[in-house]
Amino acid sequence: MIEKSPENNTKKQIGEGYEKRVYEDPNNKDRVIAKFHEYIDETPNQIKAKYYLTKILHFLFPKNIPDMHWAGSEPNAYQVDKVEVDERHRDILKYADLADEAYRKKMIGEAVDMSRKNFELQDTVVSDEDVVELGEKIEKLGIRSLDKSALNFTKDNEGNVMYLDSLYAWKLKYDGSPFLFFNFGKLENAINSLPENNKKTATNFLQRLKELYEEERDKNIKA
Repeated sequence: MIEKSPENNTKKQIGEGYEKRVYEDPNNKDRVIAKFHEYIDETPNQIKAKYYLTKILHFLFPKNIPDMHWAGSEPNAYQVDKVEVDERHRDILKYADLADEAYRKKMIGEAVDMSRKNFELQDTVVSDEDVVELGEKIEKLGIRSLDKSALNFTKDNEGNVMYLDSLYAWKLKYDGSPFLFFNFGKLENAINSLPENNKKTATNFLQRLKELYEEERDKNIKA
C-alpha cells in the first residue's frame, strides 16, 4: 500500500472502460496498472479501502480475485496481477469492434449481425453456472459492489472464474458521508475460517479498513 501512485511510464494501453484505463506494467510482465479517469472522483481513503478490501477477498477467493499489490492517489491508480482472458472474452471484444467498424462504414446489416453475436456471447457469460456461483458467494459476504457485466469475468486454464474489475468499499452520498458496500461482520466471520497466518494478516487488513471508514465518516461529521 502506498500513498502516492508511482509515475506510469508505459504507453501501452491494453483496455479501457467507463472508470479506468489499464496499462501493461513496464517493470513487471505479470502485472497491470489501472488508472482511473479524472472524472471518477474518489478520496484517498476510498482508494486505500479498495486495496484492503481486495487483499481480504484475495485471501478468501485466491483462485478468483487477482491480488492487488498497491493502490495510491495522485493519480488514483492500482497495480494488480495480470490475467490472460479466455477465448470467449476475446470474441466478445472482437464482435464489438467489428460491429463498430461496420456501423462506421454504414454496413448496417453486418453491424447488426456482429452486435447480435456479441450480445449472445455476453449472455453465455452472465448465465454461466460458475460465474453465477462466484457472484453468489461474494454477495453472501455482504459485498454489494460486484459488477456482473460479462467483460468483468473470464476463466483460467483450470476453469476457475476470474473477476477482472475492482471492488469499492464505499461511495460518498450527496452530503459527503460514506455509504458502505460491504458488511464488516460477515467479512470478519469469513476471515475467521482462514488458516492462522492468513487469518492474522486479513484481520489486520480488516482493522485498517475499519479505521479508514471511520476516518471518512468522522471527517464528514466534523465538517
